[in-house]
Amino acid sequence: MLLTALNQSLTITFFVFAMMVIIDYLDAWTRDKLDEFVRKSKFHQYVTASFLGSTPGCLGAFTNVSLYIHGIISFGALVGGMIATSGDEAFVMLAMFPVKALILFGVLFIIGIISAWIVDIFIKGYGYRTCEKCKIKSYHKAQKVSFGLEHIGDIYVEKAALLVSTLVIGVALLFLADGIERTTAAVLTLTIFSLLLVSPRHYVKEHIWKHIAKRHIPNVFAWTFGSLVVIDIILSHFNIQAIMSYSGAYAILLLLGALIGIIPESGPNLVFVVMFAKGMIPFSILLANSIVQDGHGMLPMLSYSLKDSIVVKVINFIIGLAIGYALLLIGI
Repeated sequence: MLLTALNQSLTITFFVFAMMVIIDYLDAWTRDKLDEFVRKSKFHQYVTASFLGSTPGCLGAFTNVSLYIHGIISFGALVGGMIATSGDEAFVMLAMFPVKALILFGVLFIIGIISAWIVDIFIKGYGYRTCEKCKIKSYHKAQKVSFGLEHIGDIYVEKAALLVSTLVIGVALLFLADGIERTTAAVLTLTIFSLLLVSPRHYVKEHIWKHIAKRHIPNVFAWTFGSLVVIDIILSHFNIQAIMSYSGAYAILLLLGALIGIIPESGPNLVFVVMFAKGMIPFSILLANSIVQDGHGMLPMLSYSLKDSIVVKVINFIIGLAIGYALLLIGI
């Protein structure tokens, strides 16, 4: 049991690391185009914020907070963006059930846009004001990152460690995995290895090493491994079908999922991801948890406005419960 969980956790964590790196690169290349698009209309704000939220990881949520603090997107757009955000869990979902994960992201994206529009109408009617202390009306663009072949020969400890780890784990998965996982591992290994080679020293150290490898990956591995072990123990020692046959079991789990989603942390929500992957809970419970939770996305917001952060969480909690229970009642 432990060996199987360890193997699955290593595979998932490697895929998560690779996707985090790719998303970070995409963010560095496209972030400077956001300002022009967002300023065109409120609808563009809703679409942009929800799209950023539905992209895997915390970068989209952090960007939304920055845009909100600088008065570029509305409060409703911020709420919609956080509804669409699934934090690091999104990467794990893509690794465990990619097709269903993409469907979930699409549903969250749509819910985010609609919710953003409704929230802006609602708070305007009740005189709620946001960003009153904001004096900066321009978005701080990301520092321009220069990728190129001239960085290939620049070898240092962090880069060497990442290159060797990527190669060793990638090759190991080629022998341990099979089918589509083996092909995916080969493509991701080649992609990440190549990107690391052409990246400047500052980018590798600050973005890849300090932020992704040291901060996110240990947390993802620990929670994934722990969740897999716990769920496997439950499945092997308890009659889950009998427990879930209790009429209120799913309703209680949905409420629990929404409550845990309030925590500004990615790890605890992985329990629901694993339970869904193993067929223990329906889509409605995972959706409710995903609507309420936003990984680390709200942490920067807490330092800016505790009041706005609480209001965002309360609204998302209500929306998550309402949609989750509605879908649960119709058997989804």
